[in-house]
Amino acid sequence: MNKIKSLLLIAFLALSASSLAQELTSGYFNDNYLYRHDLNPAFGNEKNYIAVPLLGNYELNMRGNIGIKDVLFKVDGRTALFLNPSVSSSEFDKNIKDKSRVTADTRIQLLGGGFKLWGGYNTVELNIRKSIDARIPGNMLKAMKDGLTNQTYDFSYLDANVQAYAELAYGHSRQINDNLRLGAKAKLLFGIANIDVNVNKAVVDLGEDNISATVDAEIQASTKEFTYSHKVNKDTDHTYVSGLDNKKYGISGFGIAFDLGADYIKDNWDFSIALKDLGFIGYGKTFTASTNGEKSFDTSKYIFNVDKDADNSFDNEVDQLKEDVSALYELDDLGNTGGRVKGLGATLVLGANYTLPSNEKWAFGLTNTTRIHGKYTWTDFRLGANFHPTDKWALTANVSAGSYGVGFGWMVDFQTKKYIDIFVGMDYIPGKLSKQLIPLSSNGQVSFGVSVPL
Repeated sequence: MNKIKSLLLIAFLALSASSLAQELTSGYFNDNYLYRHDLNPAFGNEKNYIAVPLLGNYELNMRGNIGIKDVLFKVDGRTALFLNPSVSSSEFDKNIKDKSRVTADTRIQLLGGGFKLWGGYNTVELNIRKSIDARIPGNMLKAMKDGLTNQTYDFSYLDANVQAYAELAYGHSRQINDNLRLGAKAKLLFGIANIDVNVNKAVVDLGEDNISATVDAEIQASTKEFTYSHKVNKDTDHTYVSGLDNKKYGISGFGIAFDLGADYIKDNWDFSIALKDLGFIGYGKTFTASTNGEKSFDTSKYIFNVDKDADNSFDNEVDQLKEDVSALYELDDLGNTGGRVKGLGATLVLGANYTLPSNEKWAFGLTNTTRIHGKYTWTDFRLGANFHPTDKWALTANVSAGSYGVGFGWMVDFQTKKYIDIFVGMDYIPGKLSKQLIPLSSNGQVSFGVSVPL
């Protein structure tokens, strides 16, 4: 159990400390926002622009239904982990969901720009992207705090996925008729890493007369090079994976993806739809650690004999029991198991916007963003107002609700005819921050960028 505690805490704190980001959804209906084409490739701009390298579109974001405040508490003026005896079980348990999740998507733009040519609007980007998804069963966290009692525990809701890659993207959008505009982006992908941690099955049954457990777990790491560290079980001489020893990151795979979008304007209504990141990356190597299928343990099969010379003597049976328990969590290093193909996880965006006919400076919009990524799927609804008082200024405010609760977002964009465009905004106001500027609730985002309109 101590090994599981350490693994969970390291994974959760590492994830919480990451700087993460995604596209600024609050800018979806903001006409001044030069990067609306990242939200829907059908959107174009009135101006050409060049992004300031590394600062054109910089975003930090994190979302989840469990945060630092849920595992760290103040005890006698000091910060203590929830395992501290001074933290009551009731105080800890009340904020823990049955299915705890943390997720994020990251995009750092290295270079970018947009220009009118070939009958439409074109964009070119070079981005570094990272996505992190993790799920932790709430009953495992509670068991870590309260200890195990006579009941059945299912810890199978424990897994994580990390992927990182670079993308070179070209987008083109054009007006089809007076009402309809279509757009698409093609992306060449350079895979850096894709790591899956899957606990396919982990069930522990603590009965009054016997204890049984079944575990099936696997780690798959697709990177340029990857090495697991090892330890040897002194009782069985079995060499098992104890952690990550060495990893070298570089281009380890190649892929392709597409964004597709449409925007339809009729009178004062604007309806739009986009499907993004339809694609995959093929990796040449996968370094696997696994239990090699299900491993089981059942105390009822042990029958002790008082005769110390018998095969099932007390000492022999205790040794066998220790070996069977150890086998539950000891993963075998299977080495490089070959290539694999991984999808990116597509995103569907729907939007509807209405501009007031009596005052075109005001508009009101509704968006729905859904990440389609298997067990890591999430959705976000956002209702907001857009105010465009002058050609230079555009402001947005919105409220959101979805898989990670409710929130408030905003955006301000300042743009001159030439030479300067600055935006700053948040999809989620983070609330209280730690000393390391990490959102205590795990929901928070800040986005800003500087570009040069031409």
